[in-house]
Amino acid sequence: GEGRGVDCVIFYYVLHHLRGELIGQVLAAARAALREGGVLVIKENDTGPAWKYAVSCLVERVAVGSGLTQSDPVVFRGCAEWAGRVEQAGFTVEHAAHLPAREGFFVPHSLILGRA
Repeated sequence: GEGRGVDCVIFYYVLHHLRGELIGQVLAAARAALREGGVLVIKENDTGPAWKYAVSCLVERVAVGSGLTQSDPVVFRGCAEWAGRVEQAGFTVEHAAHLPAREGFFVPHSLILGRA
């Protein structure tokens, strides 16, 4: 009924571990769980700059290959692709930006905010 649902759903560096079709299902489930006006927050690896993307790929290859992380094949996507997937899941994208890396933080990342 009215007034039900959660205020916020956060995905923090996890969606790149899911198959493409599963990402759509997960985002749709997040949309269904959110109340109207609720917020979706996604922080994900980005695909640029190239050297940081290469570091991300290496880190994930080691983590998955060693069994530290269980994953479908890891696929990193750029900020624009994440924003498109969020829109396809029924959200209004309020923010989608590549984030400048903090000093010493060697993977590229994006922040996407969607409103239910």
